[in-house]
Amino acid sequence: MGNGLLSMLAALLLAGAHLEGEREPTIEQLKEQAEQGDVWAQATLGRRYHEGIGVEKDLAQAVEWYRKAAAQDYAWAQAALGRCYHVGDGVEKDVAQAVAWYIKAAVQGEAWAQYVLGQCYYDGDGVEKDTTKALEWVRKSAAQGYAEAQYVLGGYYYHGEGVEKNLARALELYRQAAAQNNEWAQYALGTLYHAGEIVEKNLAQAVEWYRKAAVQNNEWAQYALARCYSTGDGVEQDWAKAIEWLTKAAEQGFAPAQSGLGYCYYAGEGVEKDLTKSLEWTKKAAEQGDPMGQNNLGDAYEKGEGVAQDDVKAVEWYSKAAEQGVDLAQYSIGEYYRKGGGGLEKDLAKTVEYFRKSAEQGFDEAQFSLGECYLNGEGVEKDISKAVEWFTKAAEQGHEKARDELKRIQGDANN
Repeated sequence: MGNGLLSMLAALLLAGAHLEGEREPTIEQLKEQAEQGDVWAQATLGRRYHEGIGVEKDLAQAVEWYRKAAAQDYAWAQAALGRCYHVGDGVEKDVAQAVAWYIKAAVQGEAWAQYVLGQCYYDGDGVEKDTTKALEWVRKSAAQGYAEAQYVLGGYYYHGEGVEKNLARALELYRQAAAQNNEWAQYALGTLYHAGEIVEKNLAQAVEWYRKAAVQNNEWAQYALARCYSTGDGVEQDWAKAIEWLTKAAEQGFAPAQSGLGYCYYAGEGVEKDLTKSLEWTKKAAEQGDPMGQNNLGDAYEKGEGVAQDDVKAVEWYSKAAEQGVDLAQYSIGEYYRKGGGGLEKDLAKTVEYFRKSAEQGFDEAQFSLGECYLNGEGVEKDISKAVEWFTKAAEQGHEKARDELKRIQGDANN
């Protein structure tokens, strides 16, 4: 929100400049005009103090000059003052006050204020949550060509939230925003071309849109672009570039990229194998709640790879991942219950519970193990037909032990 406002402030100031010539006014010139009540000079002086342009940064002074201009109903200054209250710049944070100033600016047609006001209504931030009002203000902003609002309105139409679902309209709005270099709209177009949703599938187009967003440091797009380079989707496979983009996203704190980079260092994919770096990136992801990062950290502790072997910590991290539905982690927890360890007592009923969760997601090893439980009556009543059912599912995925069990069971049946 803050970055969007600052760019909008600069654009508004440039558009509203009325001093003759191309030379920027000095602080002294601005002060003289501002003290005479010139609203543009007051607002401009506020911005200079806010950003430290030509003068030492002074947020309190920025607020003072914004307030003078806002009192004269200068919409841009009202929006700027609202932003100060919203984030606590030069004034005590007060979101309700922020919304009050946003409303004053929005009713005068200030596009940025309309957009932010819509977001406040959507989130219930400083005002009671109201999706209808959120849509109303975002639509007004989008109608003025404000890119962020166009993107958000596209999301309303895409999800059918507050409006009838209209994918064609969503695509149109995404394109409008992307044409203005909105990174999120560019990323959204990349995902649509990648999946062949709304538009005809075109991996080269997906890569193009991902790249446009990625060079703007959009971490989701950087991650998506990295995956394209690793798989050769829409671009020639290039592991060096995959690692480059994955690292950019990871360094921004994007947990899936951190987890992916950790795995690359673990497996030696695109980089030299390095368990220390693998553990470093995996921990960063896991501590942010990334499910695969949690699973992989559990795996590292179980195997003692890059870290001292510790079954208790392995179970701790596997459990976190399992709760988020990671099939590998569910299977691992099932195995710990099967043998007992890591702080868990042996419990075959729990084993079956976790194997089933994993197996139902299609993990072949869990399907095979669940079949074994039914075959041997471990944690569940013995049932050969169910054993065959789960062995078959695993065998269809190429699980050799499952195929062997099916052959043995068939042979026993024929004897």
